[in-house]
Amino acid sequence: EWKDGDKVELTMPMALHLYRPKDVTDSVAILDGPIVLAGELGTVGMPASDQGGDQTKFNKMQSPEVPTLAPNTTDPSAWLQPVEGKALTFNTGSAAKPNAVELKPLYELHHQRYTVYWKMEGQ
Repeated sequence: EWKDGDKVELTMPMALHLYRPKDVTDSVAILDGPIVLAGELGTVGMPASDQGGDQTKFNKMQSPEVPTLAPNTTDPSAWLQPVEGKALTFNTGSAAKPNAVELKPLYELHHQRYTVYWKMEGQ
């Protein structure tokens, strides 16, 4: 039984790792421990308001190009660079082609385009 002053301590090991969907062999998601990281793809080409009156409002909008990952190893801790002053935020650096992307927890991204799954070359 719980008493006043009782404490529960939970430790979650945090380590960058790749998740590979079973049905798509050339794509990965990137996680830090249990946290899914998403790549910010910005708001270029989006309307001033992202509030749609119905679910089809944005169907005809062009999607941005999602960079491809081409790292020299499958260990993301070797090629993701922590962003100073931003917890759980990383930069792909030269591992993403044609341009680097900032990754942050999926739960923090809104009002912009983003991706969770990445095509990964040669892995």
